Amino acid sequence: MRRQLLPIECIALILEELRGDCGTLLNCALTHSTWYPHAKRVLYKTIHIGTSKAYSTFLHMISDVHLRDLLGRMEELRFSGFANDPAADKFRTLSRVLVALADLPLPRLRHLAFRSATPPSTIPIHVFPDSFFKTFSSVRCLVLEAPNLRFVGLHRLRHLVSALPQLEDFRILAVRLLILNPVNPVPSIATAHPQPRLQQLHLDFYRGWASRNRPDPETTLLYWLALTPTVQERALRVLRLGTVTSLLNEPEIYYDALAHILECLGPSLTDLQVSIDPKGTSVLSHNPNLESLTLRFDPGMDVPPLPALANTGSPLMTALATLNAPRLRKFRLDLCVVATPAFEGLDPQRQNDDMIRHMEMDWKPLDELAARKQWEATINVEYLLCGNWKPKPEKVHVERYHLQVEEELKKLAWHARGTLRLGYTIVAK
Repeated sequence: MRRQLLPIECIALILEELRGDCGTLLNCALTHSTWYPHAKRVLYKTIHIGTSKAYSTFLHMISDVHLRDLLGRMEELRFSGFANDPAADKFRTLSRVLVALADLPLPRLRHLAFRSATPPSTIPIHVFPDSFFKTFSSVRCLVLEAPNLRFVGLHRLRHLVSALPQLEDFRILAVRLLILNPVNPVPSIATAHPQPRLQQLHLDFYRGWASRNRPDPETTLLYWLALTPTVQERALRVLRLGTVTSLLNEPEIYYDALAHILECLGPSLTDLQVSIDPKGTSVLSHNPNLESLTLRFDPGMDVPPLPALANTGSPLMTALATLNAPRLRKFRLDLCVVATPAFEGLDPQRQNDDMIRHMEMDWKPLDELAARKQWEATINVEYLLCGNWKPKPEKVHVERYHLQVEEELKKLAWHARGTLRLGYTIVAK
């Protein structure tokens, strides 16, 4: 009896689902002669370079005329740091790769990512050659992810976004965003670029720092964004801002700029992540088409999050009272505990097992909200350890404090209904 085989069209669709899985695609290419051309095509659609050997191989491929056509089919290119090499060699190699790509047409490239996950790694944008913007002109999603990101002046960051004409999705994921203003500022590389028209913007970092620069870089970025077609033409659909506002120099100006942007964007936003003003001025009524909402609540330095949260007049409840988004289904609350050595809750020398239990908290306002809205709720507590801790609080001290926080949050109606997820993260600065 002859064995029935899947049509090659089905095999091709299955292989498409393996994008980025190089090992499996190589095995598939060797499985059958009819599979080979399809597996080979998918293999070169997504290229991830994360080791010294991979960088060397990629440079060889660029110089090989027989492989350049395959590279021209790339749709996703990811560079990531390799921890064992010195930073200077790493960035010199990256710059050499980008220069080598200058003459290679990449018309299908849509996703470009630079990641360096090993502290204290930095992605200095000044290693990008002038040819960078021509080579990657087709890119629609740009990701910069590292513990530290460094720009020599805000004009460098603005230029990076504006010089990619098809860019729709821009993401900065970092612990620190360094905006350096030297005595003799470096002039902008180019001035005649169209303003960005982004559909998604993710700015997630714990502190934007700049020497001799006020207002804060976060605020300056928002004012610049408000003048671009991204906001003026209501192009933006997803806005995610992970700012820790208690670390800002002038939080009032930041919230004014944020309120202006939310009002200008109006119904265009469907996914929003913002910080709530501790003074209770945040308004969400301008964005009725939200489907996903993340609110970051930062009550201030060394302030326990729950007492300020669990009452009718809290900044969170004041903001939620202005919300009118019938399509909203996913709600996330990030409680940020910015703790210095003065924060009693994490003092390893004290026994604070009953600290939270003795606080009076009224969850009725949130319970009434849960009863009216069919939301899937997530509450995450983020412990941001700042200052000179001597000694540093051990993970067990943070976990002991968080167990008390979690015990209180489980009293919410969302938990009884089975629609509440709880979590926590620890970030040491």
